[in-house]
Amino acid sequence: MNRLSLARQIEVVALLTEGNSLRATARLTGVDRNTIMRLNRRVGDGCHRLHHARMRNLHVARLQLDEMWSYVKVKQKNVQPDHSEECGDVWCWLAEDADRRAIVAYHTGKREAEDARLFVTDLRSRILNRPQITTDGHAVYVSAIEESFGAAVDYAVLRKQVGGPDDTCFGITKEVHQGDPDLEHVSTSYIERANLTVRMHLRRCARRTNAFSKKLEPHRAAVALHIAYYNFCRVHETLRVTPAIELGLTDHVWSVGELLRAAGEAPPIDPLPTQPTIVYPRPGRKPFRLHVVRGGKIG
Repeated sequence: MNRLSLARQIEVVALLTEGNSLRATARLTGVDRNTIMRLNRRVGDGCHRLHHARMRNLHVARLQLDEMWSYVKVKQKNVQPDHSEECGDVWCWLAEDADRRAIVAYHTGKREAEDARLFVTDLRSRILNRPQITTDGHAVYVSAIEESFGAAVDYAVLRKQVGGPDDTCFGITKEVHQGDPDLEHVSTSYIERANLTVRMHLRRCARRTNAFSKKLEPHRAAVALHIAYYNFCRVHETLRVTPAIELGLTDHVWSVGELLRAAGEAPPIDPLPTQPTIVYPRPGRKPFRLHVVRGGKIG
């Protein structure tokens, strides 16, 4: 793979991010499938570090959260005792800025309470202001958001009643769980559309496909590559620019070559928080900030 030219790498990544499978990309480019797999893993890992470093210190008014189903090797109902723990259903948790259409945070794992906690904790670390959050009726969101945001959030749940042979929606209810959310903006429409975009542009997540992931880590790398491409390279049809430009993270549309270079130069992930956490005290007291300071002594 070290001898694969930059032009060929750009060609391969461009095909992968436009919905082509590994085998289709290999046929179109003539590059060996194993080389494509290694490139996908390397660039995807770099895109994960890039997202972690760049998507910071944001002011986001409205967030929509949702989780999208996929699977690794076999669907959950077909998991056998001899399969590894990573096999079965895998969920991609996404948090989208409803105004700028940016994927602010994501997490790939199971659909359990611990995954919700990791996802929402990561989301909280990227936002400086008090946002309004809308989720679906998945119960694990309530405790995860309360633990991570405390009182510094306006949170509502949108529940849809569906039924019939075609799962037709016949009712919607909005439940306020925290703060004072604007009910006119309690919606999951944008994040559901983002889920569709993921399925259209990331072949591993397409429904009824034989291009599903066989291992978890390449699946995570492919998701990270798609999220970075979506934020920095793909011009949104409504915005006429990329979500990263709308967020002020860059001043131009990135090419795939720029994405590859930035992913390769992305710093390692620091396990410590990289920005202050805003604390909202009781009414009548002046807000203050807590900063994480490395080293030093107490007292």
